[in-house]
Order: sequence, then structure tokens, then C-alpha cells
Amino acid sequence: MKKIVISCALTLSVVLSLISVFFVVYSYHPEVDLEEMKAKYQYPESKYVNVNGLWVHYYEKGEGDTLLLLHGNGGNIHHFDEITEALSQHFKVIALDYLGHGLTGADPALDYSNQNMLSFLEAFFDTLDLDKVHIAGNSMGGYWAMLYAQKHPENIEKIVLLDAYGGICPGADYTAHFMPENLPFAETVTTYVFPRFIVQSEFEKNVYSPASATDELVDLHYDMFTIKGNRMYRKYFSQYEHPRGSIEGGKLTQPILMLWGEKDSVHDLCEANDLVSRLNPERFMVMKGVGHLPMLENPRMVEKSMLDFLRG
Repeated sequence: MKKIVISCALTLSVVLSLISVFFVVYSYHPEVDLEEMKAKYQYPESKYVNVNGLWVHYYEKGEGDTLLLLHGNGGNIHHFDEITEALSQHFKVIALDYLGHGLTGADPALDYSNQNMLSFLEAFFDTLDLDKVHIAGNSMGGYWAMLYAQKHPENIEKIVLLDAYGGICPGADYTAHFMPENLPFAETVTTYVFPRFIVQSEFEKNVYSPASATDELVDLHYDMFTIKGNRMYRKYFSQYEHPRGSIEGGKLTQPILMLWGEKDSVHDLCEANDLVSRLNPERFMVMKGVGHLPMLENPRMVEKSMLDFLRG
């Protein structure tokens, strides 16, 4: 009997060891230099501009009044690919990879405080000599857009918020939750090991229809997180406060369009309704069967709604 127990234990140990080896091999995906991903993902229209010592990736497309697009946390410039063509028929569209994301890469000081994120956007405006622009932002991109508009109202014409961060739902728990990035040695381990299923799972939480989480989009995000510094963005971002109450409706006098996914599980309709009460937007539209990324999930409705609003 004792020999059987020892034999079973050894067998289990071998099986677990093989599973561990397989997992490491399957998940081996070391970080790469930014230049490697530039060759793969930059656009023909891609440009780079020095902002506070960091070369920021952006593009300009079209002519007319300027429309600036800001993606959210964990996103990148490609989130707007499905709507850029239609918008650029009527506006000069500028989109950028925000600090800590995409082909812009990590902040050298890993400072993702409100102060530094806003300073980054201010420097981008100054470097490109932007003024009197329309601004649209998804999730945290909407938050940065509102913070900028509060501080520099003279530079912003109209605001479009796509499932923006900033709403406060009564009774909701907004304390920081567990993140794998905060585990001991996570930063060292993820330099080499980074399972694709983690990215896929996170992306699927952001969309309502599983069909929206295509292999192409998951691979894009997986590769963007492969860039040195990008994987640990959430860890360092979470070390700073980003108060929802910083959005003061009375300071936003520009016309506002709010587009919201009915099925958004990141910033739900309770948060949306709070922002409506504080901002008094000119238009508020709830998009049925859509999650947190409406410009990817229903781009035709988003571009039509934005054009009607911005050209009206």
C-alpha cells in the first residue's frame, strides 16, 4: 500500500511538472523593443513627435476642423480604426497612443498620475499647436478629455464621450481590486512569460458580443503589451488616485455628446446616468447590444452619431 501511495505521488509530481513546463513554454512571450512593433503596427500616416522627452505615436488624416481621438486604459490608437475613414471625410482626425500605451510606450518615470497624464496632453497640444478642436474619448480617454476641457475651455469646441470614466454609482465599491501585476515577482516573471489567454479574457470583458473579440484584435493587444514597459502600466497607474469627482459639470460649457453601450460592464448605465446629471449633455444615446467599446462593436452607429453632432 505504501509503495502504491509513493508511486501515485511521484506520478502526480511528474504530471504537474509536465503541465508547468508546458504552461511556461506555451506562455513564453518575452518583452520586445518598441522599434520591433513599430515596423508591424504603424500606419502609412504615422508620425512621431517629441513630447516631454518621449516620442509619441500619432497620425493625422483628412482636412477641416480638427477632431482629436483619445483611447482608454489598455487600449491603443487602433481602437478608432473602424470610424476614422468616415470621420476624416469631414475633419482633420488626429489620434495618438496615450502615455503608457501602444507605440508611444511607457512613461520613463512610470508616472501615471492625473497631473502627469494631463501635462502630457497639454504638451501634445502645445507641440502640435492645437487650438479650437473637437475632442472625443473612450473610457479613461474621455476622463482626460474632460479634465483638459475643464482647464483649457478655450481650446475645445465640442466633446464626445464614449463610455467615459468619471461616473459615480451610489453604493458602488471603487476601491482597488486584486491585480496579478501586484503579485511578488510579477514584473520579473512577465518580462518573459505572458499568456495570451489573459489578454483575451480582459478584452472579452470589454465587449458584449464575443464576435467583437476577434483573433486579430486580441493579437494586436497581445503584441502591444509585449512592448517593454507597457505590461506593467496597470500596476503603476493604480498607484495614483484618479478621482471621479474631479469632473465638475459646471466647468464644462461645451456641447457634449454621450454615447454609451447598454451592456457596458466596465462603466455601467448607473455611472452614465450620474454623468448625465452632472454634465447635462446636449445628446445622450444608449446603444443596444453594445459593451464598453462602441467604436469597435457598432462603428457605423458611432460614426453617424458623431458626424450628426459635430457637424450640427
